[in-house]
Amino acid sequence: MDSLNDFWVRFLKENNLPDSTPFGGELTYADDENDFADLLALILCGKKTAQFSALAGYHIDNEPLPHKSEYYVLNNWKGDHIAVIKTTNVEILPFNEITWDMAQKEGADEDLYSFRNRYTEFFQEDSDITGYDFSPEMPVVFEEFEVIWKSI
Repeated sequence: MDSLNDFWVRFLKENNLPDSTPFGGELTYADDENDFADLLALILCGKKTAQFSALAGYHIDNEPLPHKSEYYVLNNWKGDHIAVIKTTNVEILPFNEITWDMAQKEGADEDLYSFRNRYTEFFQEDSDITGYDFSPEMPVVFEEFEVIWKSI
C-alpha cells in the first residue's frame, strides 16, 4: 500500500496537476463494513455524487468546511487509498429546504420522503453522539463531488 504522500504524488503526476493542487484530506464512509462497501460502490460507479453533513458537526469537531475544487483521497475499509474525488459545489442550507434534485445525488433513495426519513434518523443519532441539536431547520452542508481518478 502506498503511503498517503506517495499516492497523492502519483495522482498529481498521472493527471499533470501542480503540487499546489488543494488537498482536503482523506475520506472514509460509514461505521460498518457492509454500509461502507455499499457507499463506496455508489461513489465509484458515479451514482453517489453528493453528501450532506450537519454544519454544527464541523464547528464542534473544529473541522474546516469543504471548499469547491478541493481534492480528497478516498479509502476503502482496510484504509487503502483507492480514488480521488474533487468537490464541485458546496452549499449551506436548512435541512428542510433540501430538494429532490439535491437528495437524489446521494444515490440511495427512491423519493424525497425516504431521503428525509433516513437523514432525520441519521442526524438524530449523530446529534446525540456529537452534541448538537437536530431540527428540520438545522443548517446542513451539501457537498457535490466527482470521482477524478481511480487507482483500482
